[in-house]
This record gives sequence, structure tokens and C-alpha cells, in this order.
Amino acid sequence: MTRRSTEHTGNRGAVDAYAARMLTLAHAVEAQSRIRPDAIALVSAATGARITYAELAERAARLATWLAEEHGVVHGDRVAVLAHNDVRTFELLVACSRLGAALAPLNVRLSDDELEAVLGQCEPRVLFVDDAHAARAPKSAAVRRPLLALVLASGSPRAIAGAIDDTVVLLFTSGTTGKPKGAMLTHRSIAANADSTRRAWELSERDVALVDAPLFHTGGLNVLATPLLYAGGTVVVAPRFDAVLSGEILVREGCTVAFGVPTMIERLLASGVVDRSRVRLYVTGGAPCPRTLLDAFAEKGVALVQGFGMTECGPNCFRPMREAGRTGSVGTPTFGLETRLVGDDGKDVAEGEPGELLLRGPHVFGGYFRDEPATRAALDAEGWLHTGDVLRATSEGWFVAGRKKEMFISGGENVYPAEVEMAFTQHAAVAEAAVVSITDPKWGEAGVAYVLARAGAPEPTAEALRAFLRERIAAYKVPRTIYVAHELPRTASGKIDKRELTTRAAAPAA
Repeated sequence: MTRRSTEHTGNRGAVDAYAARMLTLAHAVEAQSRIRPDAIALVSAATGARITYAELAERAARLATWLAEEHGVVHGDRVAVLAHNDVRTFELLVACSRLGAALAPLNVRLSDDELEAVLGQCEPRVLFVDDAHAARAPKSAAVRRPLLALVLASGSPRAIAGAIDDTVVLLFTSGTTGKPKGAMLTHRSIAANADSTRRAWELSERDVALVDAPLFHTGGLNVLATPLLYAGGTVVVAPRFDAVLSGEILVREGCTVAFGVPTMIERLLASGVVDRSRVRLYVTGGAPCPRTLLDAFAEKGVALVQGFGMTECGPNCFRPMREAGRTGSVGTPTFGLETRLVGDDGKDVAEGEPGELLLRGPHVFGGYFRDEPATRAALDAEGWLHTGDVLRATSEGWFVAGRKKEMFISGGENVYPAEVEMAFTQHAAVAEAAVVSITDPKWGEAGVAYVLARAGAPEPTAEALRAFLRERIAAYKVPRTIYVAHELPRTASGKIDKRELTTRAAAPAA
């Protein structure tokens, strides 16, 4: 099934011509500084500091001069950051945009050996660290400086050297399916995401977003933050997510939009902040959203949008449609993005059938840094990004079936874990669920489920959950083994760590 957005459905050149009219991030901030110089661009939730667009433009320009003169940062270089969320990271991002360099936010939860490996691949000109991570800064980094020690050079700022196809952000994937790869996000891809997000979610300069998801993942950086900087809105930066503190910030700063993985949104709901805040739109993604959470927001009349995307594209690849929250749909493809759903034979599947999602358009990344084999595996000769995600397209919207690599065959039937997980979360006592597979002598492969019990609800038994599933999905999809837990391992982005669960499931004691 081939789908395109309702606009820009012409040939590839028409899409590129549209994208070419976009601005680099540095140009966008400069434009906002002229149009609305006194509007607040950034707020530090930790210190209360407020930075206007005029101040952000000037600070980024002077910072760019210092990076070039003091550290020799030039077009094509990388500047790395190892820190909790901080407004200075955004100042560095805009400064890198001016220079044509790329900002590389590093995952603070990586081991020392993993950090060494990532830095060895990235080879930043300079690494900035905050106080909390100063002792962990790898010795391989050529130059290490405290994040607090950014210097604003005096004199005339340099002209903007960044261009639309320059890499401006280098994000290393979480590595849940293997060795982390550096996704090169260009100004073109970030600007396309910003434009389509603004239109799809009706963002404007009046919006205020809390950003407490980590900036070393695309969810924290690109779901709301960069789109709002393009739109002239306000980005409130918190060091990390905390249900109580984040709730206080949402209310205090008058936030109107917020993003979080389902566990974050559920904790905010439990804290009562959804009733007290001015937030008109909550965006969730990164994991299946429990039906109970969707229903709770619908009953309150507050919009909860299930986003869908990835580091390599968007990440806001879909736009909401009416009643999408009730049905569990992620909506329909966003503006300016071409989509296909294909089977194993590479042909488009019929409506309603599962197929791998292929994406093409200005939203797509520029490839993996210094990894041509991985880039060729992800991007074909016609410019299609092979996402590895399996979706179904219906008249009620598009639905996520799961990851192609996670699909397993039980008794000759294809089983997509995400479909089973979504069925689990329709149970009132289930907060989240994760399904992995193990080798089975009878069926070839069999599912193993780990279910997170909802706090305050009676703990369900495995048999009760199995009976619940049999009423909703085919018998062959019901996991052979179900474990009920009160905690599940997670990655730095808040997703359930399925690699760890697969190891547990395969262990004899599991």
C-alpha cells in the first residue's frame, strides 16, 4: 500500500524544492529574534533563567565565535555533550548550526567502555560535561570542558555558515538491537519535522513545552523542542523527568504541550497534574500506549496523541485524526512524507494487512555516520528508508503491529509482539507489557510475556491474563509463559529493555 500526504504528492523534485525553502536552525532563531526579540525562547527549570530569542541569537553567535577561535571548530566538525538536560545544550546546538558543525548529545547511561567507543567513532573537536558527569568524561576526548564554562566571545559574530543539507545533530541510537549507530540529522530533516509538526499539532508561538525527556534521544530533542524553536514558542528545559517536579513545572510555567513515554504520562496523570495544568496536548510514544490511559484522557477531555517515528525520520511521522485516541491508531502520515507498506517480497500490501513501513521525503536522515554498510541497509537507491517497523493501514487510521525483527513464527503463524502487548494493556490491572520469543521444540518459537501490574489494582494471575487474551486475539498469539512483575528493565529513553528480557526468557531459571 502506497500512501502520500495530502500535499506535495508530485515528483521527488517537487518535495525537494519545498524542503529547500526551509531554514537552518540558526536562520530560524535569527528570524525569530527580529520578529519577536523579547519572546522567551528557553527557560531553565533548574535555575529559573529565561532567555529571549534576541538573547539566544546573540549568545549562540558569540558562542560560535568562541568555539571556532578557541577550539578550532569548523564546518563538518562535531561538538559533544555529556550532561543532563540543560539550556546550554540548546545554545550549543544553535552555535553549531551557525558553524555548519554537528552537536552530538551523548547518552549519560552508557557504560564507560560504551562511551569510549562512541567518542572514538564520533571524534568530537571538544566535549562538554556537566558537574554530574565530569568524573566519567572519557580520557580519549581530546578536549574536555565544563558545560558551565561556555564563553561568549566579544567582537563581531561570524556569519552563518551552516547549509540546509549539513548535519546539525548526531544522535546515537539506543542500541537495543545492537551496537549504537550515529544518525546524521540534517537541517533539512529537522526543519521538515518542525514544519509538519507545527501544522499537524497546531503549534504556534503561544505554545510552551516542558522538555524533560533526555536530549540525547530524539524524543526529548525533536518531538517538541526544535519544532517550537522554529515556531517561536517557549521551551522549558528540566534536567530529567520527575512526576512531582515535572508536574509543578507544567503548572508553574503554564505549559501547553508536553511529551513523555507512556510511563511518564501515566505518572503525571496519577499525580493529578492533568487536572491542574493548562496543557492542551500530551504527546506519547516510544512504547505501546495502554488503552486505559487513552480512555482516562478521553474522559477528561484532554488530548493525548500517540506519536510514531524514529531517530532516522521525524520523529513525528504521523498526524492525529479524529477518534484516534479511542481506537489506538497513531493517525495518518504527516505532511510532506511519502509512505509505503510492503511485504517480504517488496510489494505493497493490501489495506489492513501488515507491512514494513517505508518512508521517503525531507524528514529522512542523512545516513549513519561513518557507517556506509548500515546506511545502505537502511536507505535504498530510490531514497526509501526501510524502518523495520510493521504497521497496518485502515480507514480508522494506521496501527503499529511491531518490529519486523521482533516478529516470530509460532506453529507456522506470524506473531507481532506489539499487537499482543496492546491486547494486554486493555486489561484494567495491566500498566505495560512486553513480549519476547524463545525457541520452542513443539511450535518452533513461543512467546514469553512480562506484564507490569498497575499500582493499586489487584494483581492479575497468569491464567486470568491468558483467558483475557483469548477473548481478544488468536490463540496462537497468546504467550506460552506470562510473568507478572512490579518493575521492568528500561533503556535510557524509558522504553522497556527487550534485550534484557530476551536474555531472562532464555535463561533456564526463567
